[in-house]
Amino acid sequence: GKVTVPPSKSMAHRALICAALAEGESVLSSLSLCDDVRATIDALISLGAKITMKDNSAIISGGIAQKSAPEALVLDAGESGSTLRFLLPLALLKNTPITFRGKGQLLKRPMQPYYKLFDELGIYYKAEEQSITVKGQLKGNVYTVEGDVSSQFISGLLFALPLLKEDSKLILLPPIVSRPYIDMTIAMLDTFGVKVRWENAHTLAISGGQCYHATSLDIEGDCSAGSVLSAFGLLGGKVEVLGLPQKTMQADGVFPLWFDALKGGYATLSLKDCPDLAPLSFVLAALFHGGTFTDAGRLRGKESDRLEAMQTELAKVGGSMTVSGDKVTIKPTPLHPPALPLCSHGDHRIVMALTVLLSTLGGEITDAEAVCKSFPSFWNCMATLGIISENCI
Repeated sequence: GKVTVPPSKSMAHRALICAALAEGESVLSSLSLCDDVRATIDALISLGAKITMKDNSAIISGGIAQKSAPEALVLDAGESGSTLRFLLPLALLKNTPITFRGKGQLLKRPMQPYYKLFDELGIYYKAEEQSITVKGQLKGNVYTVEGDVSSQFISGLLFALPLLKEDSKLILLPPIVSRPYIDMTIAMLDTFGVKVRWENAHTLAISGGQCYHATSLDIEGDCSAGSVLSAFGLLGGKVEVLGLPQKTMQADGVFPLWFDALKGGYATLSLKDCPDLAPLSFVLAALFHGGTFTDAGRLRGKESDRLEAMQTELAKVGGSMTVSGDKVTIKPTPLHPPALPLCSHGDHRIVMALTVLLSTLGGEITDAEAVCKSFPSFWNCMATLGIISENCI
């Protein structure tokens, strides 16, 4: 059958924030209201943006940087790491206490790059099990940020620093992971009239006193979701995937090259820039010829510990996955239908990867509603392709 990829979640977060910071009215078309994007929309409304949904478009009146925040403001980030990490620096433009609440594993995911920065700047923060409160004033400066934890910390600073009076620089300590996502942020800033430039391979120069300008754009199709849908065709199905961008800055746009490598023989792939491709790639390696995956350590700090989760679930079907430090090795072994249900571990990407696996073996996945985090229409797509026989959600 034919299935259409949802709009890019990564692009949507960035465009929504830029539009909320811009004076005037922006229109974002082809917007998917997955749980993470809803969290960003709700938080931006609380910060003063006016956002109206019409069909699949968002009409946004922004200027939130100039608006004062209510006292004791609480923003619900849900389980969205992008919402939390992107908006925290913007909260430091207000110099009033703002609390971010999270669910699931969100506040257990790495936050040290921000905490270290807050300590250096004397910014108040209080981190609790399901919330973090910040109060302080961000200032233009030369900031040194770890580059090997998550690019989201760097993107968060890039949204806020151009609005300050002073110029700033970000020095990124190598190795820099997920660099395509940083470049995606820079490109989105440029679309809204804000300029950031690479001074060298590890330094970003940000001029102060800039303004975001309202604009309108379509959100392109999501390559992460597209990789999962395309995998059914790779495994012998007759699946036509619609809506993928011809050219993209999305890191997961490399998935066709990865598919070729995994189907062609034993593959060696780095997860440095594409951690979200990992669960699906582990499944394909187990189904085809095996593989070695490097730079895998960050997978422990996602919505689940994706290394432990995939190791546990592949073992239920006879798969062989070993983890040593930052390296994952998957050996080709005979696979069989699972005797027990597979578990999502509450992780949307685990659900989708396991769906690909069970499309060849048969079986059951528990807590399958986790897909709503990024792809709420996923099970409708699976029904269209005839993959699910019973949907108990």
